[in-house]
Amino acid sequence: MLKQVTKFMVIMLVLVLLVPAATAVLAAPDHQAVTCEEDYNVQADDWLSKLADKFYGDVLAYSAIFDATNAVAQSDDTYATIANPDLIEVGWKLCIPSLDDAQAMLGNEMMAESPAPVPLRVAMLIPGKIDDGGFMEAGYNGLLSIEQELSAEISYIDQIQPEPELLAAALRELAQQNPDLVIAHGGQNSAAAAEVAQEFPNVRFVVVQGNVTGDNLSSYEILQEQSAWLAGAAAGLLTESNVVGHISGIQVTPGLKGRAAFAHGLRTTNPEARFLTTFSGSQDDADLAKQVALAQINEGADIIFTMLNAARTGAIEANKETGTFQMGNVRDWYEVEPEVFIASALANVSKAGLRAAQDVASGNWQPGTIVKIGVEDPDAVSLALAPTVPVEVVEQVNALAEQIKSGEIEVSTEYEGEEFEVAP
Repeated sequence: MLKQVTKFMVIMLVLVLLVPAATAVLAAPDHQAVTCEEDYNVQADDWLSKLADKFYGDVLAYSAIFDATNAVAQSDDTYATIANPDLIEVGWKLCIPSLDDAQAMLGNEMMAESPAPVPLRVAMLIPGKIDDGGFMEAGYNGLLSIEQELSAEISYIDQIQPEPELLAAALRELAQQNPDLVIAHGGQNSAAAAEVAQEFPNVRFVVVQGNVTGDNLSSYEILQEQSAWLAGAAAGLLTESNVVGHISGIQVTPGLKGRAAFAHGLRTTNPEARFLTTFSGSQDDADLAKQVALAQINEGADIIFTMLNAARTGAIEANKETGTFQMGNVRDWYEVEPEVFIASALANVSKAGLRAAQDVASGNWQPGTIVKIGVEDPDAVSLALAPTVPVEVVEQVNALAEQIKSGEIEVSTEYEGEEFEVAP
């Protein structure tokens, strides 16, 4: 009897010792087995359950982030060691395991069914009118495509004057919503985006038609200079007066590149043509655009290439009054004013924001890069010629487009010629 009691007590002692050990294994995952799908730096007003809801759609999944971070911190001291899940500090580096890993770590604590995927959240700054019929409206249409094609939640701020401090303030307002992506539509946002991106290191920023990069910043550029070059080449072939004009508003990088490319294309097909170019100072002042257009027409211009937004209507009035022609940009303007437009340098800038959002959604977005989209994608960049344009001109322009695509023609984006000044 004594032997049986002794044997029983030994068994019970072994079980008592084993249970805590097993519990310890469950409570502290092997740090070598934990994989961080994403690293996250704690921001103001963050807490673990809020992050669990953001990444997993379940506030109760916070312990997966807690356990994973503490596990990897054992071998990598760049990660935080969290003593209290209710207390995390700004700047701490956390380990965010994948949804599958989090479910495996939590076992029955997490819902058996995966939560509904968290929708992509995209915010856009549009420093103009969303119905300007040009560049700004194209950006807005791109945002709507993001909503429709990616089932994204979208927000935007528009009609911001192109002043650095105002653009930066609008970008901060959007970034404070903590979206997955902030798109700054237009190269005029480059400096502001570079500044604000540094203030929000965990928010992705993209500048459409920009040339800036950073640790969480990239630029997506529709190479509108390629379609502008083709427009210049066509203008050289079509002009009867041998005088061709160009009007734009503010001197931002995309506009300067487009002007230079147009001039290069014009020189290529018609070296003797006179080129009149004016940056009026406003993309939206129709009266000013009409004044500039009439001044160029009075100097002999029979074709004017416009890179304008709402101000284009003023140039159209000038063309109608004088029987001259216009080449537009961004969209096909022949459909709007067939008696005025003989060509349009298509640069579908809505594709830039959409492409950026698609890259974020698929995990292919890369910071520190400039993504260029040109004539190799005719849905994004091409020259639309009016049906009244002679077939031989169409064929020549198509051949030139192939030479740009192949690299045989290198489009110039530098202009060193004269500016056409308009008297007030």
